[in-house]
Amino acid sequence: MCILLPNFPPVVIALIANNGTDNMSTITSFHQELLTQIALQLNLLILSIGSDNAIVEFKAQVAIQSYSINEQLIFKNNKLVVDFSCPIFPKVGPVIHV
Repeated sequence: MCILLPNFPPVVIALIANNGTDNMSTITSFHQELLTQIALQLNLLILSIGSDNAIVEFKAQVAIQSYSINEQLIFKNNKLVVDFSCPIFPKVGPVIHV
């Protein structure tokens, strides 16, 4: 899935090679470092984190979405049965997983 924004081409910040030995906590740790340290140092605004649907990568993304953070972007629409939320990382912005 690709998030399309007008006049804003997707940019790959990091690719994590997974030879099958990485686990959910290793990948989650890397994502946390990217979102709480690396992005801040480089002044990067990250919109989404994607994966190739490997189960450990998906679990890492779910863990990032559950990350304890003060701000959350929340959208609910009972009529359309939409209940969406994602963390808003300080100086990085809202981050969703795709």
